[in-house]
Amino acid sequence: SFVAIEEQLGKIKPEFHVSALSLRTPSLISAIKDRCHLWKVTFSKELHATAKGKLEELTETINQTTKKLKREVVDSDIDALASVMNTLEKVRQTQAEIEVEFGPLTHMYSILENYLPPAFFDKDEQDAKSILQSNW
Repeated sequence: SFVAIEEQLGKIKPEFHVSALSLRTPSLISAIKDRCHLWKVTFSKELHATAKGKLEELTETINQTTKKLKREVVDSDIDALASVMNTLEKVRQTQAEIEVEFGPLTHMYSILENYLPPAFFDKDEQDAKSILQSNW
């Protein structure tokens, strides 16, 4: 990982002597560390965009399904009952697929939480992530 590379770079001596040759490494080490940092930031931004998009998609799916299931069914409204029953059937068919999506989403956010500061995520996103599975 790039974190391990940065740690290894910190252990390299600033100057090596090979016979009559003297190699000075600080500028090279600094350039490599800068590239590692740039890669981590770029990767984090892309991963965050992907994770946030999936989170919003799953949240919207759950909200739409909940809305359809909470439709009031009165005695003479057979269409409302059919709609609720169709929604339940769709939920049963897609339940496993949706639950499988929770794993990668959770993994993406755990990676981001390890490498990004906590203030990076807004409160709405943190709330949506924490209640996603319980809402399902």
